[in-house]
Amino acid sequence: MNAVMLSGNVASDIVVRSLPGEGKYVGTFTLAVDRGFKKDSQTDFYRITVWNGAATNFEKHVRKGDSVMVLGHVRTSKYDKSFDCGKNHTVWQTEIHADEIEYGARAQRNREPAADNGKARR
Repeated sequence: MNAVMLSGNVASDIVVRSLPGEGKYVGTFTLAVDRGFKKDSQTDFYRITVWNGAATNFEKHVRKGDSVMVLGHVRTSKYDKSFDCGKNHTVWQTEIHADEIEYGARAQRNREPAADNGKARR
């Protein structure tokens, strides 16, 4: 079974792009996940891919720093990269394809620009 569940904070705003001629959308963002609760714990960063309506909704409602939980599956791919020196290298890429995303408490359902009342936005 290929199943992943990750809970963490969005480390980069989602980048959504339209696939030409297909009417589909794909978005990618980075999720920061703490390894533990100890003083010397570390953070892992995962590339998350989101498709279609989930990508556009995520773009509207979630920002860097918001907490989310991602349920999905692992995919790997490879491509060849050519360097200026003429050498080729196979690059392997591992990413999580999201099947479901649950927004955390800080994610806002309706993000509208705040009225300028002389106060700085947080």
